[in-house]
Amino acid sequence: MSGRVIVALTALVLFGVVALTLIPPFPSPGNLINKSPEALAMQFGSSHEDTLPLPAPLRPWKTIAWEKSRGFGVWELQASWAKAPADPLSPPDMVSRCLRVKWAPAFAAVVLPCEAVARGRVMASNNRWRGP
Repeated sequence: MSGRVIVALTALVLFGVVALTLIPPFPSPGNLINKSPEALAMQFGSSHEDTLPLPAPLRPWKTIAWEKSRGFGVWELQASWAKAPADPLSPPDMVSRCLRVKWAPAFAAVVLPCEAVARGRVMASNNRWRGP
């Protein structure tokens, strides 16, 4: 084989590995925000409980996660609850899906795909401003 053929085949294999790595194995977090923990476990199998490296006031009550390895990367799906829910089947407050590269430093995560959806509440008063 000539050098050009070898270079072309190597480039094709590298492109295939990158493409396989960048395709997420989990659905969009927007599709999962309203699912119960039981439904998530049925869809993705067993999970592991995760502790996020955040200060205590910002840390969620509970976070469960699933990981799938793809090529040179690992996709992680996390579902988090801000407070202990009254109903154990209540959906999570936040769902995120992120890619991290196995051998890359932590700051490289800035350029990798990560998508998150959170449930929020808006507090607004009913008082009307009457002016001076």
